[in-house]
Amino acid sequence: MSNLQPVNNQRQTFSERARLFWLRMIEPHPSVTEIGEFHRAQLLSMLTLILSVFLFIALLSQPKSIGVFLALVGITLTSFALSRTKYYRLGAYLFTYAFTAVGFIQIYQGTASSIESSIFSTVTISLIFSSVLLSQRGFLSLVIFSTIAAFTAANQRR
Repeated sequence: MSNLQPVNNQRQTFSERARLFWLRMIEPHPSVTEIGEFHRAQLLSMLTLILSVFLFIALLSQPKSIGVFLALVGITLTSFALSRTKYYRLGAYLFTYAFTAVGFIQIYQGTASSIESSIFSTVTISLIFSSVLLSQRGFLSLVIFSTIAAFTAANQRR
């Protein structure tokens, strides 16, 4: 599946070296051979790697609730590590379910500014990610759990 070897022994430009480095960083485990699964594992690697970088940058701004950021960094780095193994599906489930849970945990702890903002800022994004990364059954389960959690969160606030 991989096309990471240079075609000839000529000197590579910086952009070619950067491209090869990026491809190595997101390359799935060699046991992932089916093209659809290969792309899912690769997409998980991309999303979690990029999100980890953004979360580290956000930590530099010294947020009030550093625990949430550290938890998200841990989750995304663990999911990234799993995306590079034959267990990439576990990384996809961990990433999407945990990312969804963060939105609801903020609601239940009372740290969210509103139920709507928490759901629209984290849950909606995680559902979009999960629609691509998870199987239909996994996505449907997450939608059902999210719907139940949204109704119970709304009833709790009343």
